[in-house]
Amino acid sequence: MDTPIPLLAKVPIYDLQIHVGRSGLSLGDAVVLTLDAQGRVIVTALVRQRVLGVFGRTRLRSLGHLGPAIDRLLVPLIAAGQDLRVRVVGITPEHLSTDDGPEVFVSVWGAPMRGPYRT
Repeated sequence: MDTPIPLLAKVPIYDLQIHVGRSGLSLGDAVVLTLDAQGRVIVTALVRQRVLGVFGRTRLRSLGHLGPAIDRLLVPLIAAGQDLRVRVVGITPEHLSTDDGPEVFVSVWGAPMRGPYRT
């Protein structure tokens, strides 16, 4: 097995679909990358969700997408079934955010590419 190398050190998730402060996300949490029907890279994670404001449960939810520049890099890897290690590396919840709003950042690691110019 090859040692993973960093492909993307810190990438923001765009169009956040969750309330970051209530999600239960922490630094180092594993997330999953998938492709949607438009070919965008979607970030999915287990997040905490309250039922009736009291009962908590975890649920797999889409967090948002990584943007078109990152799509061009990662779509071929995801489509080929490349093993990627994706972790949360930055969180700014709603109560600490500025005018930009809440933020979640991820890092992506993968195996070194093989080919005539790579080892």
